[in-house]
Amino acid sequence: MARHQGAAEPVAAPAAARVADGIVEAGWLLALALLPVFFNIQSGRPFEPDKTALLRLIAVVMAAAGLARVVEERMAGTPRPALRWRESPLLACAAVYLGAATLSTIASIDPRASVWGSHLRLEGLVTLLAHLTVFGSIATRLRRREQLERLLDAVVASSLPVCLYGVLQRMGRDPLDWQTSTYQEGRISTTLGNPVFAGEFLVLALAATLAGLLWWWDRRSDAGRTARLATYVVAAAAQVATLGLTGSRGPWLGAATALAALVLLLAAVRGRRRLAAATLAAGVAAVVFVGLLNVPGGPLEPLRRGGTFGRLGRLVSDREGRNPADRARVLVWEAALRLVRLPAPITVPGRGPDGAAALRALVGFGPETLQGVFGAVYDPAFEQAERRNPDVSAQGTSTFYTHIPDRSHNEALDSLVFGGVVGLLAYLLVQAAAQLTGLRTLGLVATRRDGLLLAALCAAGAALVTGVAGGALSWAYLGVALPLGLVAGWFVFAVLAALRGRPVPRGPETAVVAGAAAALLGHFVSIQFGPAVVTGRLYAWALAGVLVALARREPLAAEREPASPALEVARVALPAAALGLVVAFGFAGLKAGGGGRAAYGTIALLAGTAIAGWVACAARGARTALLAGAAAAVATAAYAALHLHALAATAQVSSMSDLFSALGAHFTRIALLVIGSVIALGVALGLSPSTRAGAAGHLRLATALAVALVLALPPTLASVNADVLRNFATGFARQNRLAQAVQLIEEAVRLAPGDATHYQAYGDALLAATRLKQEEARAPEILRRAEAALRRARELAPLGIDHTASLARVERRRSETAGDPASARQHAEAAARLYAEALALVPGNTMLLDETAELDYQRRGDFESAERTLLRSRELDPTFDYTHAALGDLYMARASARGTKDDYARAAAAFEQAYARRGSLRALVGIGFARKEMGDAPAALRAFLEALAVPPPPDVVWGLHEQVAALYAATGDAARARGHAADALRLAPVKDRPALEARLRASGAQGGP
Repeated sequence: MARHQGAAEPVAAPAAARVADGIVEAGWLLALALLPVFFNIQSGRPFEPDKTALLRLIAVVMAAAGLARVVEERMAGTPRPALRWRESPLLACAAVYLGAATLSTIASIDPRASVWGSHLRLEGLVTLLAHLTVFGSIATRLRRREQLERLLDAVVASSLPVCLYGVLQRMGRDPLDWQTSTYQEGRISTTLGNPVFAGEFLVLALAATLAGLLWWWDRRSDAGRTARLATYVVAAAAQVATLGLTGSRGPWLGAATALAALVLLLAAVRGRRRLAAATLAAGVAAVVFVGLLNVPGGPLEPLRRGGTFGRLGRLVSDREGRNPADRARVLVWEAALRLVRLPAPITVPGRGPDGAAALRALVGFGPETLQGVFGAVYDPAFEQAERRNPDVSAQGTSTFYTHIPDRSHNEALDSLVFGGVVGLLAYLLVQAAAQLTGLRTLGLVATRRDGLLLAALCAAGAALVTGVAGGALSWAYLGVALPLGLVAGWFVFAVLAALRGRPVPRGPETAVVAGAAAALLGHFVSIQFGPAVVTGRLYAWALAGVLVALARREPLAAEREPASPALEVARVALPAAALGLVVAFGFAGLKAGGGGRAAYGTIALLAGTAIAGWVACAARGARTALLAGAAAAVATAAYAALHLHALAATAQVSSMSDLFSALGAHFTRIALLVIGSVIALGVALGLSPSTRAGAAGHLRLATALAVALVLALPPTLASVNADVLRNFATGFARQNRLAQAVQLIEEAVRLAPGDATHYQAYGDALLAATRLKQEEARAPEILRRAEAALRRARELAPLGIDHTASLARVERRRSETAGDPASARQHAEAAARLYAEALALVPGNTMLLDETAELDYQRRGDFESAERTLLRSRELDPTFDYTHAALGDLYMARASARGTKDDYARAAAAFEQAYARRGSLRALVGIGFARKEMGDAPAALRAFLEALAVPPPPDVVWGLHEQVAALYAATGDAARARGHAADALRLAPVKDRPALEARLRASGAQGGP
C-alpha cells in the first residue's frame, strides 16, 4: 500500500469550515452508531422506514454543513485538495450508479414511489442520495487517523447493544412483545426487526470489527490500545454468536465469504503461503460440505434434517416443502425475470397502458416499483407459500390483503427490475470498483495485466456458475449464480496472489483496507439471498467511502487534533449519550395508548453496555472516561424518565386533539435530540484551543443548517408521526372504536397528504364504520367519504392493487345498503367493473377472484358465473380455505334460491374441505347448516357444538345456541335443549329476544308460558 508522503491539510481551514467539517464527521459517526440500534415501537412500521427517516435527517445536516464548508473555503481562498478520480474508480462508478438510478426514476412507472420510496421501505432516489452523502463525505473528508478510529469505534459500540438484545431474545427475556411470525420462531431479529436484516448488519460489522482489531494489534505503542483490543474482542465474539442465532443462511454465507476474503487478502499482502493454502483448503471443504448438505437423500441427510444445519441444507430450493419461504423466494426470482420480458405493457389505472413499456428491459420500472408491477407475473403458488401471514380472520372472513412482495430477496434481480440492464450493470460496476479499489490499495492489482487477469477470472466464474445453475436447477437462479460466479473468480485471483508468497509494501491501514474490501464482498453475497435494508446499505456505502479515503496517495495524518479537557470529554460523552437516548427511546416498553411495561432494567443494561463500549474505545484517559461515562449516563437517565413519563401521560389524555399532539411528540423529541447531538458533536470535533472566532462564518453555517432543517424536518417528522397515528387507529379499530380510529387516520392524512397508505386506511376504516348499527342512517355519506379517500389513494399510487379493490368493496357495500333494486344493481355492476380492474393488475389473485364471485351471486344473482370463478380460483390454489368456504356459501345460497337439494351436499363437502385446510369458525358453521338442511342432525349438532367451543364472537354465539337447542329438541333431549335455549336468550340482544323466544317455542326447545 505504497503512498507518497504529504500533509493532509497543508493550509489551515477557516474556523467555520473546521466546525462544518466536524458536523459532517459527526453525521457519519452518529448515523453508523444510531441506525442499527434505533427503532420506534409506537409506529406501525417500527424499523426500516423510521430508521431511514432518521438517516435522511442526518444526511440533510451533513449536506448543509458540507455546502457551508465549500463556501467558507472559497471565501477564504483556502485551497482544497482536488479529487484524484484515477486513484479510485469507485467515485466515478458511484456517480454512474446515481445516474442510472436517476434515469430509471425519470422513466418510472410510479415516479412518486421511485423518488420518495414506498411506505413500507421509504427507499428510493432520496434515500440513495442520503447514502451517497455519507459515502462522499467519508471518501473526501476522512483525512486523519483519529477519524478512522472513531468510525470503527462507532461500529463496535453500536453492535454491542444490538448483540446483547439478541441474546436476551433467545433467552426469552425480551421486554417487548413483537408478536413474531411463526416462521421466525427460534430465530432472533434484535433491533433490526428481522433475522435476515440483523444478519446483513452483522456481516458488515464483524468484518469491520476484525479489521479494527488487527489494525490496533499492530499498533503496539499507541495509547488506548489495550482497552480497544479488549472491547473489539468482546464485540467480535458477540457478533459471531448473534449472527449464529439469527439462523439466516444468506448472512452466514456472507460472513464466511468476508472472513475467508480477509484472511486471503492479508496472506497475500504479507506473503503467507501456508495461511493462504490452509484458507483455500478450508474454503473448498466448506463448499463441498454445503453442496452435499443440499443434496436430498445424500450422505449428509441426517445433518440436513437436524436443527443446526437444516437451514443450510435448503439453501436455494425446498423441494420437500419443509420451509415455504424458500419456495416463495424462488417463485419471486422467476417472476422478476419474467417482468423483464413482459409480452404486453402493464395497464396503469387512470393512465392506461405503460407508455415506456419498450424501454423497461433497458431502464427498468423505477426504484421501489416491484410491488406495483409484480401482479403482472403473479403466481398463485407464491400466495400458497406466503400464507404464513393470514389474509382471513379467525372466523374465516376476508381481511382484504393482497400478498405482493416488494423485494425479490436478491439484490441483482432487484437492480434488474428497478433499473433494467443499465441498473444491473451500474450495480455490478460499483461492486467491481469497490473490490478493484481495495486490491489496488493493497498492491495486489499493481499492473494492467493484474487487472485483466482479475476481470477474466471473474467473467469466467460468472459464466461457469451461471451455466451450471441454469442447467442443474433453472434460470430462476440467475440472480444468485451470476454474483456467486463473480465472487468465485475473485477468490481464484486472491488465492493466486497469496500463493505467490511475495509480500507487497504495506501501509499503516492495510488491515482496514482488507477488512473493508472483505466486508463489501461478504455483503455482496449476503444480499443475494435476502433484501438489502437501510442499515446494511449505510454500512456498505460507509465502508466504500473508507476504501476511497485510504486509496489516496497522502497517508492519514497521525497527529491528533488538539483539544482542551472539556472538548475531549464532549467528544466522548456526546456519542455515548446519543446511543443511550436511542436505547431509552426504543426500549421504554410502554405503548403510548396504554399497555406494555416500563423496561427500566433493559434500558439500564443495554444503554450501559453501549455507553461503556463507546467510552472504552474512545476515551484517552481514566478521567475523561469517568466524566464522559457519567455525563452520558445522566443524560440517558434524564431522557428515559422524561420519555416514560410522557408515554404514561399520553395514555391519560382526555381529547383527540391532545392525543394527536402527544403521539407526535415522542418521535419529534428524539429526532431533535439526535440532530442536536450531531451538531453539538460536530462543534466539539471542529473546535480546538487554537481556533479563532469567526462570527460571520459561523453565522453562515448556522443559516445553512437552519434552512436545511426548516425544509427537511417538518415533512420527515410528519411522515413518521402520521404512521404512529395510523398504527394507533388500528388498535382502536380492533376494539370497535371506529369513530376514534377514523379521527386518528384523518389526522394522519392531514400530516402526510402524499402517502397513499393513509388514504387507504382511511377508506377502509370508513367502510368498516358503515357496518355499525349506529351508522346505518349515515352510510351513504360515509361511503362517499370512503370513495373519495380511496380514489385519492389510487391517484397517488395507481398500481396499488388494494386501492382499486377497496373501491370495489365500497360499491359492493352501496349495493347492499341501496334502497331500491335498480340502484343496488347499478352499484353491483360498478363493483364488478372495479374488481375487473384490480384483477387486471394481478390476474392470479385468488382472494380477488373469490370476492368477485361473492359479488356475482350475492348482488347480481349470477350463480353460474360465480361458480365458474370460484372453480377457477380453486384450480389456481387448491390450498386456500376461503375459496372452499365461498363455494359452500354459493351452493347454500343457490339451494335456497332454487330449491336444488343436491347443492346442500355440495355445500357440506366444500365446507369440510375448507375446515380440513384451516379450522375456521365460518367452515364449522357452514358444515352445521348444510348438514342440518340435509337432515343429518347428529353431524349438524357436532359441528355447532364444536363451533361453540372456538369460542365465537358475541354477535354469533347466541345464534349457535339457538341452533343447538333446536337440534337437541328434535332428537328428544329436552333438558339440553332448554339449557341452550336459556343461553341463547341470555346472550341475545334485547331487541332480538322476542323473535328468538318465538322461534325457540316453535322448534320445541322451550316450553310455552
